Amino acid sequence: MAMRKLKAELQPDRILPAMPDAASNAALNRVLIELGRSLLQYVGESWPWSPSSDEDTQRRLDALVERQRAEAERVFNVLSRREWNVDLGGYPTEYTDLHYLALHHLLRLLLESEARVLDEIERAARECANDPPAAALLTEAAAEQRAIVTELRKLCRSTSGAAA
Repeated sequence: MAMRKLKAELQPDRILPAMPDAASNAALNRVLIELGRSLLQYVGESWPWSPSSDEDTQRRLDALVERQRAEAERVFNVLSRREWNVDLGGYPTEYTDLHYLALHHLLRLLLESEARVLDEIERAARECANDPPAAALLTEAAAEQRAIVTELRKLCRSTSGAAA
């Protein structure tokens, strides 16, 4: 009995949990860049013009920026705990052409961009199928991103000049 207990205690998977592979961490890092350097985050930092009548739209958009930022932070924290050399990426240079546009002109672009971010998160979740913690995190991030896309569709419908 004591020998069986000792054998169980010496099993490698009982000593250290399995380390996530580099492919899972790389997929998580890609998602971090997609979330943290998305057009939505850029718009949140660039203050597009909007008339005072669009205050509700701006407020709703600001809330979406915060929700996505929180998801990026969750992914960052997992990568940090895994001691991964995190790459935060940079904003694409083509975003600078959008800096001085009115908010209602950006909504359609935001919807298209955020739908692509959702596709990337879902692809990464499939790639991380053998890493249950990463897959679970990405499944939750995909659900949040799906909600963001849904809210952007509503904003497009409710704002003149944009249709979803």
